[in-house]
Amino acid sequence: MKKLTMLIALFVSLGTFSLLAQTVQITGTVTNEQDGIPIPGVSVVVKGTTIGVVTAVDGSYSLNVPVGSTVLSFSFIGMKPVDEVINGRSVIDVILESDILGMDEVVVTGVASMTPRKKLSITVDLVSEQQLKEVPATSAAGALQGKVSGVTIVQANGRPGSAASIRLRGATTIGGSQAPLIIIDGVMLEGTLSDINVDDIESMEVVKGAAASSLYGSRAGNGVISIATKRGKNLAAGQTTVTLRTEFGQSQVARKLPVSQHHVNRLEDDWASEDRYTRYYGVTTYGDLPSHTVQDSIGYVIGGSLTLDGDHYMDNPYGLVQDQLDLFYQPGDFNTNYVGISTNTGRTNFMVSFENSKQSGVVFKAEGYKRRNFRINIDHKFSDKLTFSTSNLIIKST
Repeated sequence: MKKLTMLIALFVSLGTFSLLAQTVQITGTVTNEQDGIPIPGVSVVVKGTTIGVVTAVDGSYSLNVPVGSTVLSFSFIGMKPVDEVINGRSVIDVILESDILGMDEVVVTGVASMTPRKKLSITVDLVSEQQLKEVPATSAAGALQGKVSGVTIVQANGRPGSAASIRLRGATTIGGSQAPLIIIDGVMLEGTLSDINVDDIESMEVVKGAAASSLYGSRAGNGVISIATKRGKNLAAGQTTVTLRTEFGQSQVARKLPVSQHHVNRLEDDWASEDRYTRYYGVTTYGDLPSHTVQDSIGYVIGGSLTLDGDHYMDNPYGLVQDQLDLFYQPGDFNTNYVGISTNTGRTNFMVSFENSKQSGVVFKAEGYKRRNFRINIDHKFSDKLTFSTSNLIIKST
């Protein structure tokens, strides 16, 4: 029995040595051509097989390759795939180039998470970070204006900070809300887009039609707007970015009604000598006499009545023209200051931002709108199977 056990152990050892002899270990590092920064998550596969690994946070990899294998394939989203001939090498370092034209847009909405657009069975419109940067907006609702077909955005009133009305499917009911369901980082938003900082948004996806209900339930009957905010995990390990933006502008009424400059009533012969009010023929006005000294009463009619001019043409000028609309609507200033910091330390990455926005509006003596946003997004990787992520937003608006 003892001899039999020794023979079995011998055969197992020989089998193990034989398996080890059939593979060879290849190591290396994958970096970016533009800045030389290591790229984590690159797929390294023995071509023609399912044997492969992904690069670590520092861009390194180690792979046991079967003897006789000839080519390693390296691929990563947004990069051109590379095939490297092994040719007996044990260390293979690879540099990947960007491939903007070869990228397929992917969406992360609902059950279609990370699905290429061309494979989707539903219609999803994507607004990328680059599109948001091209035309900066003061609110997230304004950022959708003109970027997604079929989306109607109407500003309900001119009050600073007021939420715009968003319709993805047109008018669907006589009464009730027409607003779409808004989701930010996977959490349903109970408020409006007016308080969301545009500079924190990485992408916006719009799902229109009945397909939204199949993804999110009956609350999504008017469509869905899914927003993903920026995070530090999109940076390379050890990379830090700082974003600063300052915006100042002025808002005013687009069009005012013209004010009449002439009238049809007869004037006093000396009407041109009075510029505080209009002197009409046969009308006594407070201010005509030297004893009329109360400034607040100047221009009030005391007696008499208006008389039409003989030619009946409205060519008689007013002694004083007051444009009430010009006094009521005055240009209002608005300014926005934003700072954001993103970093990736390997296992931990975060994004912190602060925005201070002010709008004074165009209505005389009306209260303006002030908003302060503070956001912090944190991701920490405890292990390959356990990751902690949190998104926090604090808003104070008046």
